[in-house]
Formats: sequence, structure tokens, C-alpha cells
Amino acid sequence: MRLGAAITIFCLALSVHLNGQLTVDRPIKCGWSAHPELLRARIAAPQARPDRQVMYISASGEFAVHYDTTARGDEDHSPPLASAQPDGTPDWVVKVAAALDSARNLLLALGFDPAPADDDGIYDVYLQEYGGGYYGETHFETNVGDNRYITYMEMDNDFAEDENYYTYGIDAARVTAAHEYFHAVQLGYGWRSSDLFFYEISSTWFEDVAFPDVNDWVYWFDIGGGSDVFGNNPTQNMALTDGYSIAIFGHYLTHITGVYQPDIMQKAWERFKSTGATDAIEYSLTPYGSNLTVAWTDFVARLFFNGRAPDPELYFYADQDLLDAPDPGPAEIVIDHLSLPFYNLRPGTAGIQALELASPANLSLQIVSEPTTYYGRVVVDRDGNYLTLNNLTSNAWHIAGLSSLSRVVVVVGGERDSVVVTVTATDTLTHLAFSLDYLAPNPLLPNRPMHGEITLGYTVGEALPQGDHRIVIYNLMGQELYSQRITRTVGEGSHTLYLSTLPFLTWSSGVYILRLTVDQRHTFTRTFTLLR
Repeated sequence: MRLGAAITIFCLALSVHLNGQLTVDRPIKCGWSAHPELLRARIAAPQARPDRQVMYISASGEFAVHYDTTARGDEDHSPPLASAQPDGTPDWVVKVAAALDSARNLLLALGFDPAPADDDGIYDVYLQEYGGGYYGETHFETNVGDNRYITYMEMDNDFAEDENYYTYGIDAARVTAAHEYFHAVQLGYGWRSSDLFFYEISSTWFEDVAFPDVNDWVYWFDIGGGSDVFGNNPTQNMALTDGYSIAIFGHYLTHITGVYQPDIMQKAWERFKSTGATDAIEYSLTPYGSNLTVAWTDFVARLFFNGRAPDPELYFYADQDLLDAPDPGPAEIVIDHLSLPFYNLRPGTAGIQALELASPANLSLQIVSEPTTYYGRVVVDRDGNYLTLNNLTSNAWHIAGLSSLSRVVVVVGGERDSVVVTVTATDTLTHLAFSLDYLAPNPLLPNRPMHGEITLGYTVGEALPQGDHRIVIYNLMGQELYSQRITRTVGEGSHTLYLSTLPFLTWSSGVYILRLTVDQRHTFTRTFTLLR
């Protein structure tokens, strides 16, 4: 433990100084971006560590919790003092220390390095009466090289119900302990002020991993009206968000294969030692056959199912049920034909456009100009009670029989270029031409229940008494991996084909191309992602 000067980083609450007092009108996660001048002032004038009356060593011996037992003048930093401990240590302090031990053990189990240690190797935590919605703070203290820091922590002493927190009592203390200690660990990997969002995504994700029943993170998804709050502005680049509001992206990353794999976050942080956050995330996705453009676009599209998914397969994380869907913005009314340009797309940014119909119609959507790397998803809400998710590519995708109550949300991602989507509406009495309407599920997880077969939805414009159907699957090198021929009688209209995924069990994760040829005259292509 080291006494001395420190640079303060405000985490989990915004610090505003008025005549020496801390004031806040609502909980705010962090003051770095909201009031950068405060951070600069703290760097210019470092603060000494707090002075507390008592120190308690956690059961592991890794943490020292410093606290007061009596008020000193006008300040009372004492925690709740009730105790059932033989030595009289407040139960609150023992529980805080246990939460810190639990968080550290979990981070080590996930493969993270421990936080850099000070002289005695014990990490110091100080209980502080903040009030007004301040959760805790992590303080830089000593640069040990390569912008890696020894730190210490402060956190509120009681999280009282009259002090404007979203979560109160010991539950608030537990998630704060996990959140702030992960910041201490992160600062052992290095500090980059330009990547603040990555620190906050990670810590807010981890507090939910460590204490999943608390769910304090949920409140920050669309809090208030700030432009950096993702739920209020889902088209902004992830690096421009406050980080807290996209903590759920951490859950998307760790569930990208359909099975919980938290090592993807550890891999990203290990890479972060030598590169920026965006590149680190991109690197961690590569082994899973994905990239940031695809992952972010799919992530944003799936958030529109928050709180209302009819099929659990459309969730990537169960707690989506606790969130509202983001606001897609004003809808464009589709009368006959519409061109939707999405400009300045880059990894970690998604273009979003909601569509509504002037009258019942069929819709045909396709990407007509695209950069080298792009990805499109279409969320279809049929009359408020049936939602589906489909890919959007340069092949026309048809949605039949929508009403004026239906809503379609187009979500598009790209890399440093523009993507243009055309939308054409036709009368519901007009027969659709031959088309491959959808491929599901996508992504495909062949080892997971409910992923035992691929469903192909397609439309034929005329009756085929002996319709020849040929399915071929290629990898991105153009090598044919699978083929099947089916002869069946189909009438004019929509139909489905089912394809067993057993032949795919040995395939590696990646993007594959499926080609369907109907009646030897009509060929359609769709890509799908396979994740192991």
C-alpha cells in the first residue's frame, strides 16, 4: 500500500465541483468525456490518498479495505457498522472484501493478468461518502512503463436509497467492486485515452458477468438524452459512445458462437497491449470467421428484438428481455420505389432506416452498390406480433404480403464507403418472380439444438410439375463442398426446402456461399456464416 499523489479517473459517476462540493442530479457513469477539463485538472494537481481509521484485509489477503467507524467533523465516511463478525468488523466491509476477492478470482480464471501491485502487493480500496449517485472511482498512481499504472480504488460507503443510485445497498457495492477492479486490471495492459469506450464496455460487461443478478448495467443502455448514449443514437460509431451503454456488446462478443466463450474478451485485451481497441476487437473475431463490420451490424439488428423476441434464437443474451429496442428514427414511407443511401460507414458503425408502407404491398430489397466489405440485415415486424431477421445482399430479397401496419428496419454496415439499398413496393395481388427469400438460421451453429437443418424459403412465379432443385455450397475460394439435387412438384407461390446440417459438422467457422438453381433456369445465391 502506498500513500501519495494520484491522478483520479472518475468511473461510474460524473464529478462536478461547485464551491468544493460534489453535486450531481442523476447517476452518470463517467466524467471523462462529459467533463474532460476535470480530468485534466486532476492530472495537473494530483490528489493524496484518503486517510481512514481502520483497515480490513480480505480473506484472500489480496485486498485492504480502508474505512472509518466515526464521523470526523462534517464528514462521515463510515459504512453500515452492524456486525456479526467475531472481531466486530462491519458485515458491509466483509461483504465488499468478498466481492473484490470474487472479482479478482474470476478475472484470473478468464485469463486476465492481475492488477499491477504497489509496494506491499495488496490492492487498496477506500470507502468514501460520495452521495448523489457516485458509485466509485479508480485512481492512477504510478506509471510503471508503457502507460501501465499502479492504481487504487474508492467507492461509496453505503449506496443509500436516498442518494440517487440506480442500484442500492450491497448489490451496488458488489458491481462497483467488480467494475472498478477490472479497470485496475485494464490499466496493467495500458492506457489510451482515445479508447475510453473499450475500458467502459469491458468493465460494465464484467460487472454483469461477476454478479449477473444485479443488472445495474441495464439502466445505462438508453439513459437520459445524451448523444453518446447508444440506445438514444444507435447509428453512432461505437468509439463515440460512452461505453457503458453498449456493455451488451461484450455479451454479443462472448456469445458469438452461441456458446458462452469469455476468452474472446481476454484475447482482445491481450491484443490491446500493442494496438487500438477497434483493431483489437477485429483481431479477436478472426478465429470465429467474423469481422467487426459483420459482428456490429448483426449486433445492432438483433437489438431490435429486445423485450419481444418470439424465438429465443433471435436473442444472443437472455437479458435482452430487460431492454427496450433502440429507436430507429423516423420511418420512410414506401409508395413504389425508394433508394436508401448509407454514407460514411466504417467498422463499428451501422446505418439504420425504418420503412413503413403507404398501403398493403410486397417489398423487394437489394443492395445495389457496396464497398469491398459490407453486411446487411433486415428486421421485419409484421403487424407488431411477428418478427424475423434476414440477410440483405446484392440479390433481391422479397417480403410478401405486408400490411400498412408492418414495419421493416434495414441495418447496413460497411468499411469506409457508402452502401445503397433500393426498395420496391408492388401490389399484394402482383405475383413475385422467382426468388430465394431467406436462409435460416444464419449464423448457423451446427452443434446447437434447433440448428440441425437449414431452411430455404423461395418463391416461384409459375407452377413446376417436376421442378428440378439443385443446391450447391462453396467456400470463399470457390471450392464446391456440398451438392444436392431434389425433384419436387411445386405450385406458384412460396415454398420451403430443408437441408440437414450433418454434412457441415466438420467444417471450420467461416462464411460460405449457397446457390439454389430452380428448374435449371433460375439461380439464386446467399451467403451464410457457420460458427463452431
